[in-house]
Amino acid sequence: MNIERLLATAIRILGLYIVLNTLYGLGAFINSSAYLTDSLADNALALEVVMYAWVIIKLIVAAMMVIVPISIAQWIVPGQTTTESNLDAEPQGLEVSAFLIIGVAFLARAIPDIIYNGIWLWYQNTDQISERLTVGSNEQFVIGLITALVGFGIGLYLILGAQGLQRLISKIRRAGVS
Repeated sequence: MNIERLLATAIRILGLYIVLNTLYGLGAFINSSAYLTDSLADNALALEVVMYAWVIIKLIVAAMMVIVPISIAQWIVPGQTTTESNLDAEPQGLEVSAFLIIGVAFLARAIPDIIYNGIWLWYQNTDQISERLTVGSNEQFVIGLITALVGFGIGLYLILGAQGLQRLISKIRRAGVS
């Protein structure tokens, strides 16, 4: 098994998780959408369109992750892999794959949080909040946005710097060994 196939398996599992998680929360999503539509007289249609578009985008991205994970994995894996690398013989390949998988998981978790907190911050600061709609404070969304941006940065670093991290771990392992 090579690095791309291992990463493709993780991407496919993550895509299935996103689909199941979206379908699991669909009932609460529809219920909250109905509540928001009742609470917001003027901008209910725009918010409802954005909410349903978000669900559709999540399902499309998850479907792409399930249908074409090898293409996505080849796009993510750094460098050109011209030879078929056997992961059983190369522990370095496993480490790079593990960093890539963890990085993809961080990004998959951080991107929706960034969008969610950003939309609520924008919505709250445009003075279009109804008195009946109770949301968190600006500070809560700013802290959530900062946390999501840190997670995004960690995920991006793990994906883009996976080979460098693997070299660092190898040097630490071999330190003091002649």
